[in-house]
Amino acid sequence: MYRFREMAEIDGTPSSEQPLLPISDMFQKFTLAFKTKTYELFTEEDDYAAVDSDCDVTLLLDSAEEFIPHQKVVVIKPNSDNSDAELIRPLIPSLFATLSSFEASYLQFQAAHVPDIDQAALEEADKSIVSILQKLTELQNLYRESKRKGPEFSDMEDPKPKMFREKLEAYKAMALNTFNTKPISHWILLALSSGAMLVAFPASSLLSRVYYSDGGESKWIISWVAVAGWPIPALVLIPTYFVLGVSPTPLNLKLVASYIVLGFLSAADNLMYAYGYAYLPASTASLLGSTSLIFSTLFGCLLVKNKINASIINAIVIITAAMVIIALDSDSDRYGNVTDRQYAMGFIWNVLGSMLHGLIFALSELVFVRLLGRSSFHVVLEQQVMVSLLGFAFTTVGLVINNDFQNMASEAKSFKGGRSAYLSVLIWGVVTFQLGILGATAALFLASTVLAGVLNSIRVPLTSIAAVLILHDPMSGFKILSLIVTFWGFASYIYGNCTPEKDSSL
Repeated sequence: MYRFREMAEIDGTPSSEQPLLPISDMFQKFTLAFKTKTYELFTEEDDYAAVDSDCDVTLLLDSAEEFIPHQKVVVIKPNSDNSDAELIRPLIPSLFATLSSFEASYLQFQAAHVPDIDQAALEEADKSIVSILQKLTELQNLYRESKRKGPEFSDMEDPKPKMFREKLEAYKAMALNTFNTKPISHWILLALSSGAMLVAFPASSLLSRVYYSDGGESKWIISWVAVAGWPIPALVLIPTYFVLGVSPTPLNLKLVASYIVLGFLSAADNLMYAYGYAYLPASTASLLGSTSLIFSTLFGCLLVKNKINASIINAIVIITAAMVIIALDSDSDRYGNVTDRQYAMGFIWNVLGSMLHGLIFALSELVFVRLLGRSSFHVVLEQQVMVSLLGFAFTTVGLVINNDFQNMASEAKSFKGGRSAYLSVLIWGVVTFQLGILGATAALFLASTVLAGVLNSIRVPLTSIAAVLILHDPMSGFKILSLIVTFWGFASYIYGNCTPEKDSSL
């Protein structure tokens, strides 16, 4: 037992011959020991050699060795290392709790040392005091262990700033490493392609809506306009062969079949979007078009084996919820001349067009990966020329069968603004559609389906804002909420694809 009777024996006087010390003296010795034990927490381990042999408390604590093994008393020395303040900070709350326990133990100790000494109460008080010293010992060991671990312990209190800095540094290192792996021409082409996509796609969407709002009626004409610009990439492709010193990619059965499939899907995709722009406001149609991000991700995972992580799944769920919000608020943005059935058709065809758009993205990347390779930019132009040409052929057949060529003259006469306005809408539609598709295909080639999907989704808020400002589209509170939720989904998608470590990838 750690008892103050034994303190007298340690001092050299048998307990049978020397009376108990007065309570005030005993407590003074004990508090000195407790104080020294507390200071010991903040003393360097190497300072153990610097023990003050004249300190009375040495005798006091030596009698406790059987309860607190391997403990030594040291004299506190100032430490000039400022990092100790950081290391001490987490220990302060525990130290205060221990001191509170000491106060209760002292009251118990004082109550036990009364003239009529209760042996059981005295032993209980001694045990409580030793328990307090043991807790201090544990804090001491924790402090020394933290110093051995290094500066990381200083962030234990709030690791968030450190984690943020580490992630930021990881992003910087990843971006710099990625930038250095490609020539500057690669990044110039990628910037031009991304810019063309972000400008041309919103412009083509607005022009499609202008066509219908100003008197146009044909779905096939807008579909035909979307692929009629196939000569534009062809004009760029021809000099590219001479500049890069390359030859045209030889055609084989698989490559031709791939071009035919992509051309047919492109024609069908344009027709579905035409129905959407015929019956829906441009802002609503563009918001529904954001679902192409979902489908490009899913098809990219299934066909190209792209990874999907938790952030991407979160983005898919969020964007789906945004589309549900639009569906529930269908009455607020419906044009007066559009029936319920037409609005529903526009909604459904727009979503189906987005699904097909996502499939085209994934199949295009698959063609690059397996058939064309990523050897040169000329393969992007070749694919775009062939797909647009075949899509143009399929759409022209539909246009002829539906007699829409003959109806173009009558549409031009009745069009708001006359024939010149009608031709301007169609011509600029041809240019913007082709530039947008060319930019998307180039981004897909130069980067991946991920970047193409992100850029294709960023155009959604751009188109919605432009439609409200230029075309005065109705913008209800639900549509604003849907736009915000969609933007949140895009942010989650971008984060999921830009995280340096993707341990949770599926």
